[in-house]
Amino acid sequence: MDLMYIGEDGKPVFMPKVDGPAKVTSNMYRTDTPQRLEARPPEPYQTFSETFEY
Repeated sequence: MDLMYIGEDGKPVFMPKVDGPAKVTSNMYRTDTPQRLEARPPEPYQTFSETFEY
């Protein structure tokens, strides 16, 4: 049992029971699978004149 907080009446309130294991649809920080780049990284410019104005 995990203590959630102490109520105003001084009695402990515990975390509710879990329904089942957690379902993670994506976790980009996993170490057991390779990471995928979603977008193509920018290409470096040779000179500043190849950029555009804002």
